Amino acid sequence: MEEDSNEELYAAFCRSLSKPVGERFFDEDELVDIFDYAGDRGDEYVRMEVLFCGARLYPESEKLAERRAILYSSLDETDSLTKYLSDNPSRQSMIWDLIRLASQVDDKAKIEEALEYIFAQYDDFSDEEIIWLIKIAKENDCYDWLKASAGRIRSKISYMPTFLYDMSIAAEENSDLDTEIKCLEELVEIEPFSDAYWAILVRAYSKAGREDDARQAFDYAKALASDNDAAAMYLVESALMYAPYLIKDTLEVLAGFVANSPDEFKYVESMSALYLAAQNRKFAVDTLLSFFERHPDNADCLVRLLSLNVKDPKELISRHYEVCGPDALEVESLVELSTTLLGLNALDALKALVDVVLENTPQLFPAFASAYAEALFAKGLYEDCFTVLSAMPDPVETFSNIFTDVGPVMLYLMCAVKTGRKEEALAFADKVRPLFEGIMKGTPVAMRALGYAVLKLIAEIRRLYDSNVAPSLAKDYFDPLKYSKFS
Repeated sequence: MEEDSNEELYAAFCRSLSKPVGERFFDEDELVDIFDYAGDRGDEYVRMEVLFCGARLYPESEKLAERRAILYSSLDETDSLTKYLSDNPSRQSMIWDLIRLASQVDDKAKIEEALEYIFAQYDDFSDEEIIWLIKIAKENDCYDWLKASAGRIRSKISYMPTFLYDMSIAAEENSDLDTEIKCLEELVEIEPFSDAYWAILVRAYSKAGREDDARQAFDYAKALASDNDAAAMYLVESALMYAPYLIKDTLEVLAGFVANSPDEFKYVESMSALYLAAQNRKFAVDTLLSFFERHPDNADCLVRLLSLNVKDPKELISRHYEVCGPDALEVESLVELSTTLLGLNALDALKALVDVVLENTPQLFPAFASAYAEALFAKGLYEDCFTVLSAMPDPVETFSNIFTDVGPVMLYLMCAVKTGRKEEALAFADKVRPLFEGIMKGTPVAMRALGYAVLKLIAEIRRLYDSNVAPSLAKDYFDPLKYSKFS
């Protein structure tokens, strides 16, 4: 198969990179194929090394000059591409024309006109030209033109799989499931021994609710599957998102990948997710724990375990920090993780996480402290929650974003009441009330609603104290946020 040939070429070129430059010998077409294959793999390093090698061996190569334009077009900034196109005004080919079109025209109607013009100039389309034609049409909302032109495009193609595959992706991105399935069905007829194509077809059938067809396609994919990572992930996606009836069979496929690559976390994570979907939480947890025992440095595995609210989370977190050091998890990761755990009601895991962080870092940053305080409050640890909130920056002096700062304000007020701190509660209420009264003027409805919530809570607190309710009763029964065991 062409894919196997390109894989061998790519591997040979990668091996050559550790040898002296003078020992790298590849012909022009081989370098072009390696560049295109590396692009499919997202390997920018190899793509650049191919161009360096090509500049030495074939400085006048038109095909490699096109690939330089392709590389520049993939960069985040546009100056390099603009300058390269400007320095090569006379170069002409279908790829040059398409790249110029993509960089210079942004009107949909004009792009379709230009595509028609370019289409008429060339009689035979190479694989890379087909890829670029579909790419430009997709990125400029010209799918209708692409679909209407499919028959004409076919007439200029010698190798159909590239067109069918890219067309199926374009159809998927435009929610055209019928066209996606037709392209994939034709694709597996042409390439019947491609497990990846069968796996993608499984996903398409699953999305369409065609269970019998999905099962049959799955059987083909499973029979062909060996070590094709992409095919395995397509099957996992199908089972998790569209076809629960395939979970058991997909677990059997993944078991082979885990056996062959026990240290590859994505296979272990996928198996755990499938077990969860099959309502087998024990196996889901045990699969992750087994991996974590061998790889306590793997932060992704730790996060997945914490998200499942496992027993003895502090032991796992401490082990991770012991192996990775005090900066094991970055600030952004901690904030994201704490928010996730809070949303999943994994409060024990969140408290354990913060406890270990505090053992390694003496101070909590505000976003993390806020999530920690909410977890403490939800667990009824009001004294601890009040201590954390008291150490946070003054809300009146630092107030910048009501959507993130309103939570600690309300929790502070609630904790002051629930810990019998009447004077602190009233003093803080008097301090923040003018701020939230001001929010009720000249702001969007969402902000006014949050401001109203704080002012409503302040009013409830004043009503509570005016009623002379015993402070001991307030701890359990004063619960306007509906957090307590009685709500």
